[in-house]
Amino acid sequence: MKNSPKFRSITFAVATMLIGTSADSAELVFGPLVRPHDDKVHAGSFCQPLVGTQAGNLNTVSFGIDNVGRFPTSVTCPIVRDNVLNTDGNWTSRAIFGGAPNLSVRVFNPTGGRLPCSLFSFNSFRNAVATNTVTATTPGDQTLRLNVNNSVAGGQYSIICTLPKGGRLYNYWVREYTPTDPN
Repeated sequence: MKNSPKFRSITFAVATMLIGTSADSAELVFGPLVRPHDDKVHAGSFCQPLVGTQAGNLNTVSFGIDNVGRFPTSVTCPIVRDNVLNTDGNWTSRAIFGGAPNLSVRVFNPTGGRLPCSLFSFNSFRNAVATNTVTATTPGDQTLRLNVNNSVAGGQYSIICTLPKGGRLYNYWVREYTPTDPN
């Protein structure tokens, strides 16, 4: 009986009545509704000082980049872009399919002061076409979620975070939607 088409149809109808028909609700019943994608996690040690003269304030280790200086120091982190022709950012399918933003930065905020991170979308000549900033204001390990909805074919993405004294950027996770290369 449970495997019969009639039972499945009734189960679907009841689930739809109970929780609605939005993409988020459908995910609860039928699993994720996610477009094919390519995920990458980059170590914070990929990040570099935004201003070269501040390199002495930073210490890169296998699990991240630390601000060992006395003052806040900004770092810039590269994002390798496989899908170089899209013009809607990498994040528009979020509105269609539901789910979390598609870039997460994992940081340690030592005191609860300001630790802002920004995601930039640039054209081919490094003019910003979109930006999104999120700021950590509580102490401890945190995940900051960022997204942009505009990009330029052949442009680039970049993350800039300002680490307070004792702050750390562990890593950043990027989801890019197909078409991408298989690597």
